[in-house]
Amino acid sequence: MRTRDLGFLLFGLGIFVAILVISFFFSTNAAMSASGCPLEAGGIPCAAHQALPYQTAFGLIAAGLISVVGLILVIQDKQIVQEKKVEAQSSADAAVMKVLTDDEKKIMEAVQKEQGITQSTLRFKTDFSKAKLSELLTNLEKRNLVKKQLDGKTNKVFTV
Repeated sequence: MRTRDLGFLLFGLGIFVAILVISFFFSTNAAMSASGCPLEAGGIPCAAHQALPYQTAFGLIAAGLISVVGLILVIQDKQIVQEKKVEAQSSADAAVMKVLTDDEKKIMEAVQKEQGITQSTLRFKTDFSKAKLSELLTNLEKRNLVKKQLDGKTNKVFTV
């Protein structure tokens, strides 16, 4: 069972318990009043009437805690899913980097640092000739690792 599902289950259980506790309070209060444990003269309640609010408060606190734990699990699951996506992306990036040549790695690292870097700026950062950079970018683009976007007289380069 996923953490999120468990969180929703606990949250629902907490709401259900709260409804039961409130229902129990009102029905027990009415039953005690009807069956011989009413408020005594002078406004002093019998022992059962004195204990009932404490029992109700304890039940509502327990239901609230169960609901809060459920919400925490739901929120935590979202963070775990995001962390796993980042982890998967970084491991995929590492696997790709292993099969690239040193020149291709240089280009990929520069583009990852600055998405949308112009091809002319990339040329200066990698110290490649125009022809060599163009050929390497074409190869990387064929392998779906980068995407070139025309921007005036130059291209902007993005990772895919």
